[in-house]
Amino acid sequence: MAFEDSYVDAYGIKRKKRISFTDLEMAFDKNPGTNDVEKVYNEDAIKRSLMNLILTRRKERLFQPEVGCRVTDYLFEMVSPLTAINIKNAIEETINNYEPRVDLEDVVVQETEDGHGYRIHILYSIINSTETQELDYFLERIR
Repeated sequence: MAFEDSYVDAYGIKRKKRISFTDLEMAFDKNPGTNDVEKVYNEDAIKRSLMNLILTRRKERLFQPEVGCRVTDYLFEMVSPLTAINIKNAIEETINNYEPRVDLEDVVVQETEDGHGYRIHILYSIINSTETQELDYFLERIR
């Protein structure tokens, strides 16, 4: 979890305020209790944000044309170690530029044996947290 500033409670004990991250559920399911759109919280919200950033092409977002990643541009090139390096660099650049809640530790991109896609493994930690989070994804072109 990420923590914000600390404060002193009524008993004189120094405590940390907890930061809560929220995002909307992509299926837009309705919460039966509140009749509002379902939400995802904290680690799940950040994973969702990372996947949205990686899979969004540049110039796809209205009023934010610079936000996005070039990963899909590399999917129609030959599967090779050089393309895997380009994908890794694109993912690192995107996360470092557009996701301030994350401290990126490592991105591993491996081409598959059959040559039809890439396995992506992202290691990161949420700001002010020591716990390492992982995100695994299989990236392939769809015809």
